[in-house]
Amino acid sequence: MRLAITLLTSNSLCQLPPLIAEDGRPGLRTTTNGYFRVVRAVKSADTVDSSLPNIFDPMAKPRTDHASDTAVVGNVRTKTPKLYKVVILNDDFTSMEFVVLILETVFMKSPSEAVQIMLHVHKSGRGVAGIFTKQIAEAKIEIVHQQAKNEGFPLRCMLEEE
Repeated sequence: MRLAITLLTSNSLCQLPPLIAEDGRPGLRTTTNGYFRVVRAVKSADTVDSSLPNIFDPMAKPRTDHASDTAVVGNVRTKTPKLYKVVILNDDFTSMEFVVLILETVFMKSPSEAVQIMLHVHKSGRGVAGIFTKQIAEAKIEIVHQQAKNEGFPLRCMLEEE
């Protein structure tokens, strides 16, 4: 009985440690699907058991015909997360330079964008610093509040669902 797997790579032939029986008896049988040698479970010398997984075939379809507590899902669709606005609120004590610094460092705005947003906050009382997922927005708000506290400014931000 010869036990070996042969892998064909781009320009070489390499032997892996013995894993499969190639003597035609029930067990595992290998076939070639172009680039890979494919391993299949065999009930007898002539039939391939399709109820057993084709474990080495990269193009094998997921099995869903078994009764277990684990389900294999064919098409998984993910929902895009809700987005939230980080709104900077105007106050009479925080300097314009500090607001621009926050917008540049925390929210990664260009200097001209930061000045525009700061002026909008100054004139209208509030302005959107950025739109993020909830966790990122909350983290950025916490950073802004911490930096404002360290510098002695009462700058406040809030979270709004978009």
